[in-house]
Amino acid sequence: MLKALRSISYLLILGLLFLGGCALPLEPRFERVSEFNMHGRSADQAPGITLGLDLHNPNRYKIKILSYDLEVMIGGKKVGNAQHTGKQVMAGNAISTIRIELATDLRQAIDGLLGAIGGLLGKQNAVDLEVKGTVLARAKGIQKRVPVDFQKHIELGK
Repeated sequence: MLKALRSISYLLILGLLFLGGCALPLEPRFERVSEFNMHGRSADQAPGITLGLDLHNPNRYKIKILSYDLEVMIGGKKVGNAQHTGKQVMAGNAISTIRIELATDLRQAIDGLLGAIGGLLGKQNAVDLEVKGTVLARAKGIQKRVPVDFQKHIELGK
């Protein structure tokens, strides 16, 4: 009888561990834009833009971003496309900075960034950041392509 109770308790513990390990992952949450750099500024070359997005991963385990294909808009105007293959890691239960390299043409850069620059000069207090596309990520050995449709109203610091 004691052996049977011990076996049942082991099975219950294993069942609880298994169910807890299979909990649905929580989505990473956007915190802020921590980096904005322009590079490749010459008369014949469109500027490249690097955005550093701080994301909070609420899960206990790390998430690896394997690739992404995104379209980025500021103030409703397209700034550029971001495509990347290469691993970026978001630590578990922490804020990580994910860097996105935007490829843009000169016209897109002028149209999209003038609105944001106008905001920095005091004409407006905020801009709308919009990111659409897909991200290929892996967590705990499971790989998944996730659609992204993100919009954030960002208050500009004075």
